[in-house]
Amino acid sequence: MTASEQPTIDIKSSRMEEGSSSSTDKKLLSAVHDVTTSIDNIWDSHLTHQTRVLLYAEPLLRTLRSDENRSEELAHYDSLALALKLLDHIVTHTGLEHEADSDTAIRELLPLIDAMDQAAGIESKIERQMRMAKIVLGALRNDKEGLHSFKRSYTDFASGRAVKRELSIRLIEERYTVRGDIVLHLSNESTNLLLNSLAYDIEDAQAAAEAIVQEQLARGHLQDAIGTARAARLYSSRLREKIVQLLINTRRDLSRVDWKQEVPRIFAESLRHLESRCDVEHNIIKSAHEKQDALIPGSEEAYYLAMLISIISDCRQCHMELQQQLMEAPQVFLDEQERQIFTLRRRFDLPNMLSDVLTPLLSMRFVVAVQTLPTISANCFGVRAPSAFSLTQHTLRLLQPRREPRPETVPIVKRELVAANNDQLRYTQDIHERAKKYLSTLQRPIKLADLLRQAGDAGESELTLDVILFSVLRHFDPHDVEIPNFITFKADDEQFIIGNFSGDNVLICDYGEERSDEQ
Repeated sequence: MTASEQPTIDIKSSRMEEGSSSSTDKKLLSAVHDVTTSIDNIWDSHLTHQTRVLLYAEPLLRTLRSDENRSEELAHYDSLALALKLLDHIVTHTGLEHEADSDTAIRELLPLIDAMDQAAGIESKIERQMRMAKIVLGALRNDKEGLHSFKRSYTDFASGRAVKRELSIRLIEERYTVRGDIVLHLSNESTNLLLNSLAYDIEDAQAAAEAIVQEQLARGHLQDAIGTARAARLYSSRLREKIVQLLINTRRDLSRVDWKQEVPRIFAESLRHLESRCDVEHNIIKSAHEKQDALIPGSEEAYYLAMLISIISDCRQCHMELQQQLMEAPQVFLDEQERQIFTLRRRFDLPNMLSDVLTPLLSMRFVVAVQTLPTISANCFGVRAPSAFSLTQHTLRLLQPRREPRPETVPIVKRELVAANNDQLRYTQDIHERAKKYLSTLQRPIKLADLLRQAGDAGESELTLDVILFSVLRHFDPHDVEIPNFITFKADDEQFIIGNFSGDNVLICDYGEERSDEQ
């Protein structure tokens, strides 16, 4: 290669390129600066809300992806279809007398699982079907993470900066009923997800549902109206749970609830919402009754209208009861404020007993856990402060009856025991002595009637006659008496009646005379 063929550099053009490159960089830097300063205008808060909406569906869609990793015997099952049926079963029975629990939810899935077995040409086995149903239920409850909520991180933009945030998602949660049973409920977000209204709050979704019911009723789409009405009834139940939970939190700890701004705003909006809902529901029931009156009783349309009226009436009854609770809520706040004003505030830096204490303890080796357990147990019991002097308790103690002295404080004087009986006897000792006089001084055998007549003639009282009669009956068998003074036996079938006394006229003999005759 000759020298003329060597590559040459155009210094002027090179400088021009460097200048254009630096100017481009400056423009990009200025654009980035402008974007940074106006990031709030670019990223709308609505986009953050939409991001959270999409993340709520992620745990549910993850069950579909898990089908690829299942064993061969479970590969033909569709987890997403089973999960949707399970959610629908729970949401349908929420708020009713018999709500869905784990057992009923699993039984609800068994027919669908059996149909999947038949479609795949696989023999049905109840053990395999139960295992698949439990897998689906466990995936929705997040059993692998101890029933905790799903955690999903996402990026948000605030004050010109990208911020990492974490979203807690719970699809199914277990709750206790008043009877102590454990039932399954859907969270508000999963309910809205199932009912295609995740971007709306409960009040707006219910208003939209009842508006759709009115339109479907007017067009005669009664079956569609019944399905929409059931969704509206579910929203009513969700709204009631929302208000009741606020009141429960108020009774537990007033500081956990914002009664200064948030709660009054929620209750005011709920009251306005309930007033409008009651009017709309009244109009729906009225229109349904008018259509029902024009139909033949017992027809299919009349049946659908009756079912629709029943569902909307349930919504209206729920709203009226909730309206009463909302009207009483300010008084609940005042009562709890008065009660909790002098109570000790709860510490919020305490460890979580399940995740921070129990889980690490169970993961330890046995020897280490045994050494650690006494320390944990000691810290679980709070410090007990000594009781302060109470004038009220001291006064009540002074007014109590006198107590026996304790042996370690006052010597006990040995007391002489005296036989005493405070029972009021019907037959006194004097009466027994007077009756005994007649029975112990027998000169010859005598009939019972003659003995009673003799005592009566002597002016003895009726009580004395009672004791004579009872003594004769008691001595009828001399072996039942320790020292018998006389003997009684029935000589014949003669009967007697003297005053209030009647019966066998037995013969009474002196026991000593009877023994001498026997000898």
